Amino acid sequence: MRKRKGFTLLEVVIVLSIIGLIGSFTVVNYYKIYNNSINDLNTDLCNNSILHMINDSKLYCRNISKHGHLLFNHNDNTIIFHCNSKKIQTYNFPKGFKLEYLNTADGVQLIRIDEFGNTSNACSIKFTDMKGEIHKVTLRVATNYVEIKEK
Repeated sequence: MRKRKGFTLLEVVIVLSIIGLIGSFTVVNYYKIYNNSINDLNTDLCNNSILHMINDSKLYCRNISKHGHLLFNHNDNTIIFHCNSKKIQTYNFPKGFKLEYLNTADGVQLIRIDEFGNTSNACSIKFTDMKGEIHKVTLRVATNYVEIKEK
């Protein structure tokens, strides 16, 4: 009998199938890790953007000695800062994020800011991320303190 050099077609197909199977698991896991990283990054960005939006609005009102307010628009998924009947700044939540509610004592979906940069109402801002997890940003009145609540 003669010895043949090389591989049979069946051996090559089996090896390629195994490599493809391992590769597909790797790609799926990489995609999950990538999406989780993007979601975490966007969550941090969203929390910080809300904090900056509140603090920048308060500073703006104090600097020009005028009243203003932050309007929370659930339909457009935005926070809009108005002062002197003009729209000053808008924050759009990241794609896949949803502004759930602004929990204020009077039920109004806005935060009022006086001419000294103080807010008149405590509230919690609740939003969900791309994975559906809930996040909260809490605003206290007397201390002018804003806090991000972890899950």
